[in-house]
Amino acid sequence: MKEEQARRLGKYIKKLRVERKMSGRELARVAGVDAAYIGRLEKGFYKAPRPDSLRAIALALGIPLADLFAMAEYVMPYDLPNFASYLRAK
Repeated sequence: MKEEQARRLGKYIKKLRVERKMSGRELARVAGVDAAYIGRLEKGFYKAPRPDSLRAIALALGIPLADLFAMAEYVMPYDLPNFASYLRAK
């Protein structure tokens, strides 16, 4: 994933988190990841975020995992992202 895509993924996660009125710490707690990881992810520091962390974040945010995987350019053969997420990734 390129730097711009990492930033786009981070902005998307932050947008969803804010829409759900969750703090970064709360998302981290629900997802079972470190709060600093959420902060760095939202700022686009990770060009290859861990798939298991993305899975936990997707569950915590109540979105399809395929949406985050599409933005991170990870392959998920059995599921397709929704159209808006696909367009954001491209």
